[in-house]
Amino acid sequence: MATEPNDPHSSGTWQARPVRQRKRLVTGIYVQRPQTDQIATCIDEIRGNRAYLTEPTVLLLTGDTGLGKSTFLKKYAKKSRRRRVAGRVKQPIIYMEMPTQATPLAAAELLLKLLGDPRSERGRLSSREFRIVELLKAERVEIVLIDEFQHIIEASGASRLNAVANLIKQVVKQAGVPLLLCGMPEVKAIVEGHPQLAGICDLRFEMEAFSHDTDAGRLALRIFLRDYDRHLPFDQLSRLGSPDIAEALGCASGGNMRRLIRLLWRAAFRAIERGAPSIQTEDLEEAFARVMHTYNQRTNVFTTLRKHDG
Repeated sequence: MATEPNDPHSSGTWQARPVRQRKRLVTGIYVQRPQTDQIATCIDEIRGNRAYLTEPTVLLLTGDTGLGKSTFLKKYAKKSRRRRVAGRVKQPIIYMEMPTQATPLAAAELLLKLLGDPRSERGRLSSREFRIVELLKAERVEIVLIDEFQHIIEASGASRLNAVANLIKQVVKQAGVPLLLCGMPEVKAIVEGHPQLAGICDLRFEMEAFSHDTDAGRLALRIFLRDYDRHLPFDQLSRLGSPDIAEALGCASGGNMRRLIRLLWRAAFRAIERGAPSIQTEDLEEAFARVMHTYNQRTNVFTTLRKHDG
């Protein structure tokens, strides 16, 4: 695989740095996609306009596992730092991950803990709802991001969905705080089939895998890989966004972000370990053999690419 100077790192110092440091930098790389940029912009607007909204605002974000939903939400939450005001810690953004088999009562307890309530495990649901509303106001929370929302839906069943909907409605209506509910694709169907939930979830996004079947999908993947390449701790670019390598990465990962990142991590680690100036085709070939066998993919597209390059 041919390489070219990696402009941000053209001083040629990366190979002199410790392997552990470089590997740590690899696993810390985060590049937003155009789709997540759009969602982030929407969240920003809602946070900024929340004081003027007369109706409860709930966003629904769905998508298959491995597309980067949780990573996006965690990164977004970190944008707004906690701050101490008059001896109290205030946090504009609350991120909570719904535990498996979560009931409405358990969800309320977790949110109270995140808000710093020392009595989070006490009281009936109605009492906890009241305290949540008061704490959200006191802490000046701008939005609550609820991840793995399917867990509370799966555990609640039809009889408890009304309690889930009521909890959500009370939080956004009484506290004036928007919510973002994130979960698997089945969440969308359940929400649409429930009158109360459908009525309050008026903004909906569906995160998708990179498509290598359309020109737009291929271009989006190439742009992502180009930007990712620029953040890698190498002294030269790896040409990840070139048409041939991007196509191979798209085919190998199926456009799934988790698989794609695991491939890139492994390839980068190998290149670092052997002192290469960038990721080479042989690194991607080995990464595929190590990572993708767990997904029952037997044809190593990088073997074909390496032979073609040779």
